[in-house]
Amino acid sequence: MEVDEEKYPDSFLEKLPDSKWTFIESYQQNEMYVLGVSKEAFEEAITNNDYKFLSNYLYRVQKIFYNGKQLEIYFRSHLETKLDNDDNAEKGKRFYQVQSLAALEVLLPKKVLINCLGEIVKHN
Repeated sequence: MEVDEEKYPDSFLEKLPDSKWTFIESYQQNEMYVLGVSKEAFEEAITNNDYKFLSNYLYRVQKIFYNGKQLEIYFRSHLETKLDNDDNAEKGKRFYQVQSLAALEVLLPKKVLINCLGEIVKHN
């Protein structure tokens, strides 16, 4: 999308990203992701409406935190009712604390939406 440079002051325009950049993905609090599933298994489950399978890997973004040096994203299982970050919760994969893009890529995140009927649908 091109910006009409005559309409906006330079102070605004210099804050915009380079026009050659491509938007890939965003992460916001309370968005839903399927984590830890291969692309093929995810596509098959979505195609077959296998919500039971997807439910085992469904997480919401609980918190995004930047401490000035490092970005952290906390994913919490959609079934989790407590905010415990103890060893049992970690071993049971009830939450993930991601501290790098490399760690995020290992989880193979796929953004999904929960529609008004409660169905899990792939985000465009």
